[in-house]
Amino acid sequence: CTGVTLLELIVAVAIIGILASIAVPAFDNQIKNSRLVSNTNLVVGAVSIARSEAINRGVQVILTAGGNGWIVKEVVSGTEISRFEPDDSGITWSPSTFPDVTFEPTGFRPNLSAVVTIKLTDDRSKSKTISISAAGSTDVE
Repeated sequence: CTGVTLLELIVAVAIIGILASIAVPAFDNQIKNSRLVSNTNLVVGAVSIARSEAINRGVQVILTAGGNGWIVKEVVSGTEISRFEPDDSGITWSPSTFPDVTFEPTGFRPNLSAVVTIKLTDDRSKSKTISISAAGSTDVE
C-alpha cells in the first residue's frame, strides 16, 4: 500500500500551518521595510533628476508637489520634465506637503538655500531622513 493515511495528512497540514504562522509576520515586516526604502529612493531619484536636468538644460528646475506626488519642471517655461507618484500607504511624511526644491543651472540651490529635510516614517515608527544640501547633494539617514 503506497497511499497516505489521514493521520499523516493531518500532521503534514499542521506542520505547514505552524511554519506559515511564523513566516507571515516576517513577510509583513519585509513588505513594510521595502515600502519605506522604495519611497525614500523615489525622493532621492526625483531630486537627482531635477538637479541633473537643471545642469543639462542650463535653466532653473524645480521639484514641487503636484497631483498625487511631485513634478520636476522648468521654472520659467513651466515645461514638465518628469512626474513621480509614491506608494505612501502606511507612510507618514514630515513635512506633510513636499517642499519645493529649486536647482540653478550650476546644480546648486539658489542663494545657498537652507538644507531641506524630509522624514518618512512608517506605522512601526521606523524612519528615513533625507537631507538636500545647498550644493544639491542628498544624504539619507
